[in-house]
Amino acid sequence: MDGPRTQNDPRAVLAGVRRGLPRGERIIAPAGVVLASLLVATLIGAAWWGIATTRALVQSERSREVVLAATLLGDAAEQALARGDLAAARRSISEGSATIGLTRCRLSVHGLGVLADRDPLAVEVRTLDDRPWPPAAPAPDPGVRAEGGQVIVARTLEIPGRGTALIEVALPIEYPTWTGHESAAGFGVVGVLGLGGLWMTYRTLRRKLRGVCAVAEALKAWHAGEPAPEALRVDPAMGPEAQAWNAVIDEREAAQSRPAGSTAGAIDARPGPDSLDAGVLDALWQGVVVLDESGKVHQANGAACVLMGVPREKAAGADLASCFPDPAIKTALEHLGAGQLKQRVVAEVKRESRPGRVDAVIRVSIRPLRRAGGAFGLAVIEDVTQQREADSARNAFVAQASHELRTPLTNIRLYAESLLEADAADEAARQRAINVINQESRRLERIVGDMLSVSEIEAGAFRLREDDVRFQTVFEELEADFGVLAKDKDIALTFDLPPKMPVLHGDRDKLVLALHNVVGNALKYTPAGGKVAVKLDVKDPGTPAETVVVDVSDNGIGVKPDEAELIFEKFYRAKDGRVSGITGSGLGLALARQVVRLHGGDITLKSQPDKGSTFTISLPAAA
Repeated sequence: MDGPRTQNDPRAVLAGVRRGLPRGERIIAPAGVVLASLLVATLIGAAWWGIATTRALVQSERSREVVLAATLLGDAAEQALARGDLAAARRSISEGSATIGLTRCRLSVHGLGVLADRDPLAVEVRTLDDRPWPPAAPAPDPGVRAEGGQVIVARTLEIPGRGTALIEVALPIEYPTWTGHESAAGFGVVGVLGLGGLWMTYRTLRRKLRGVCAVAEALKAWHAGEPAPEALRVDPAMGPEAQAWNAVIDEREAAQSRPAGSTAGAIDARPGPDSLDAGVLDALWQGVVVLDESGKVHQANGAACVLMGVPREKAAGADLASCFPDPAIKTALEHLGAGQLKQRVVAEVKRESRPGRVDAVIRVSIRPLRRAGGAFGLAVIEDVTQQREADSARNAFVAQASHELRTPLTNIRLYAESLLEADAADEAARQRAINVINQESRRLERIVGDMLSVSEIEAGAFRLREDDVRFQTVFEELEADFGVLAKDKDIALTFDLPPKMPVLHGDRDKLVLALHNVVGNALKYTPAGGKVAVKLDVKDPGTPAETVVVDVSDNGIGVKPDEAELIFEKFYRAKDGRVSGITGSGLGLALARQVVRLHGGDITLKSQPDKGSTFTISLPAAA
């Protein structure tokens, strides 16, 4: 009778493998859930942050306007009432309300009533006499307050010889349309599209990898000591990997059922290249190597020969430790030959590639196979270069994105604090702080836009929303956005534009993103005292081949010839030491080229180190 199952009992391990998801999906399904959660969290966070920040900036700007209006109208009313000219005070209130668009503008005296109002019917005092006004009641809070969708300011006026009056001014808060429900719906649509692309990717990976995952789970059960072949077999419908694994299980079962004397002979009889076993193993994209008791290669499939760098006819007898020089592999093979290898050993070996290419990373897994004829081993060899590159790129992107977001947020916080602490009379300091906050919020918006664009590209949801694009307004925005930055860096920024600007059919927001990234890149890598020139030209106007060409030239640090194409790859940054001290995410040029190519154009680069660069953007007018 079976006793109770403990945690280390192989049957308990196998039961844990079977419980929950089907075998073959316990590895990839959690990864899909994590990726979907990250995508949804990124979209929600970006949408919330963009809308909340914009609404806060709109309210702040409205507050500044209403304070300025209260100051101007209050000063005019004070002067008029000091002269006893009530008509002039009313005229200032009426005209100021109409000009500025105030929803509320009232001048009143405690105990007397309303002297002037934007609505003449609300006036309670018709004439003024020389008697002093009654003592004033405590004035309302003179600070700015938001109430009922508008910003309200109350200010106390001191009238010589009469007393105090109160002026109240209000302006409506008008938020941009895109910060409302329509924008939330748009982000929702983007999220649905992203999840749809992720779901299709998950189904494709699931179909291709479920056999490998099922074999991995069976190996875990085997490693835990599960002896029953039926419990280790996987569904052959999962693909060639599952079929190959079942063949290995069948071979193991057959070898165990044969007499000890015949086992060694069976192993020595290496299957020919035309046998079923060799064909099944060659179908695997991983390298599979059967090792003899001395740690030498006994049998290897085609993928293993390629990864080891050994011709197929010379694979038998090859030394695995020589192909992959690593101390962990050498030690594992020594323990295998001595019968001391008890569990799987995994090592990753970096292999140098040709100049200009990424070094390959090869993962070698070695585990013992228990045979009646002695200790033998199985080695699985995989090229994990792309996985490691993806991990490195993702880590670099997260680190850089965190830094890029932190910089504008810090500047906004510092200048907001200085704005709160600044003297009300120092209008220049207040204006400078507001300008910096505005610039940094635009920078933050571009960073978040780049991150969203990367998410769209990765999810396959990067699409154009085409309409007529008027370059006149586009370049006016570029001049306004980069003029202050160029002045601060002491860089001469010039625009050479034709009198009549073309109208191009495309996605305006994405084209503005591309131009922003290219011009911003030129300013970023041009030192103080340098020059950046933006020139627009139209080739073959009025013909089907009409093309808009934008040249962005600078005399900055330049780019080496062997990096001219690499800088257009995501997350890549030039190896020049001067670049390391300049913040950047490595996404700008990659996104710009992606946008331009979606419009049927391209971006090219001509550059010389220490002399400068010229980025040429070519766009068909009928894109």
